[in-house]
Amino acid sequence: MNALFILLFAVSIFYFSISVNVKTYIRLLGFQGVLLFLIALNGLHELSYIHLIFIALETLVFKGILIPAYLLNISKKNKVTNIKNFKARRKMKGFYLILTTTLVFVSTIFLGNLLKNDFLDVKIFSTAITAVLMGLIFIVINKNITIHIISFIIIENGVFLLALAIGNEMPMMVNTAILLDLFVSVLVLGVFFNKLTYHFHNDSTDILSKLKD
Repeated sequence: MNALFILLFAVSIFYFSISVNVKTYIRLLGFQGVLLFLIALNGLHELSYIHLIFIALETLVFKGILIPAYLLNISKKNKVTNIKNFKARRKMKGFYLILTTTLVFVSTIFLGNLLKNDFLDVKIFSTAITAVLMGLIFIVINKNITIHIISFIIIENGVFLLALAIGNEMPMMVNTAILLDLFVSVLVLGVFFNKLTYHFHNDSTDILSKLKD
């Protein structure tokens, strides 16, 4: 069953490459949050009730509900759902982005098999590295701040999965990754959405050049 959840997570990354709709991106983040919980629930052994509640709050509540709801509200308020404008700001065409995603995923599977050992889940590891790398690529090829935030959360999801890949042997690493996740997410969302878009009324990264000390 866990293999199915990991496969769905990988498919969601490919869907990010295909879609150009900001609302779809945000819904995919919520979907990934649910998948992260299911992967953790099925993949980690001997979970205590405290760990289970902690992971559920981080994935189901925070990533699956709160962040998507907040992003949808902010995107509507700042009118960043226009597909045509979003397309114009993307530096890579859809076909090449899908091809890049495929190459990255195949490469990470190859890397995972090279590193394969008793303490590493290759399927989770490969998907996690793919999420991190594609999140970075999405940031590089887009100028939209909203997409940057979404991409950053994809990277965080990848970090969470990476912790799960060795989580059976190092449960404290999972908890540490979750705490870092929560702190950085709240910090970045607060700064970029509540400050930059309010003052500049623009969602392009070009406005960052206007910032002063």
